[in-house]
Amino acid sequence: MPRSPLRGFAASIMLLAVSSSPACPAGLWLRWNDCHADGGVPARTFACDTNTGSEVLVGSFVVDQADTAVTGLEMTVVVHPAADAFPDWWAFKNAGSCRQTALTAFFTPSSPTSLCPSWGAGTAPQGGIAAYSIAIAGGQSGYSARLLMAAAVPPSDLASLSAGQEYHAFRLTI
Repeated sequence: MPRSPLRGFAASIMLLAVSSSPACPAGLWLRWNDCHADGGVPARTFACDTNTGSEVLVGSFVVDQADTAVTGLEMTVVVHPAADAFPDWWAFKNAGSCRQTALTAFFTPSSPTSLCPSWGAGTAPQGGIAAYSIAIAGGQSGYSARLLMAAAVPPSDLASLSAGQEYHAFRLTI
């Protein structure tokens, strides 16, 4: 799985029921600011020490075989700190943390693009964050954070995916 540093962090992405494509160097992408095809960057440095401003992490994918009946995606993003402790800046959704509303998921691109369109095509996928948890065990430091998301289109609007095309899966605003 591709990994992107998050100022001393590594994040990996897994989209269930989606496989990698021989037409693309990797089937799953994590990029800052935009999709891989639209010039998103694999690494960013920011201090993780302020509650002002925002950072955007984009997940996208390429399938190796066309599919004409896609109803939804289940997505998992795992963050591993390189430090000995998990910084409070990443404590989203935890009771008592000051950043409970600092993580938002969107399932369409921020602007229309032909290089990395929404996988839902004419129907905007609807979804949300199912869970966000920080756990001890795993990762370089023994800590990891796991973000679970799901997005779907109505059964009447099944999506068709083309082999070799990069599709926008999610946009996280932090």
